[in-house]
Amino acid sequence: MRKEEIEELAGLLQHSSVKKLEIAGDGWALRLDREVPKPKDNLEAEATPVPGLQAPVPKPDHTPSQTVVDAPMVGVFHHNRPPVALGRPIRAGDVLGQIEALTLLSEVHSPFDGEIVEIRVDDGQPVEYGQPLFVLQGAKG
Repeated sequence: MRKEEIEELAGLLQHSSVKKLEIAGDGWALRLDREVPKPKDNLEAEATPVPGLQAPVPKPDHTPSQTVVDAPMVGVFHHNRPPVALGRPIRAGDVLGQIEALTLLSEVHSPFDGEIVEIRVDDGQPVEYGQPLFVLQGAKG
């Protein structure tokens, strides 16, 4: 494994929720650990529910007729050339962008026909697994 690949992995690890990464190859192994800061005591107390009170229900970040397309992996997001645009009609299987990890590109596809109503990531932005990338509206297949 090249030094550049190790540095890229370390950078991706820094910007993700992953705490530990282990990779092994033919005759080598690599382990990267990231220390996650613990929350302060006063923040933990604020998050503790009070008996008898109902916790607030989180507001969804999209309407029921919309679907959020999440990142299927950790990496760096790249828009298509030309990039997809708001209101653009899309078909099931269309490539919305790519996620680069270890110099490999993995495509992010539309799950159904519809249109893009929100783009939530910039080109070159590090993304985490499950991070919202796009909001789509249309007919779910």
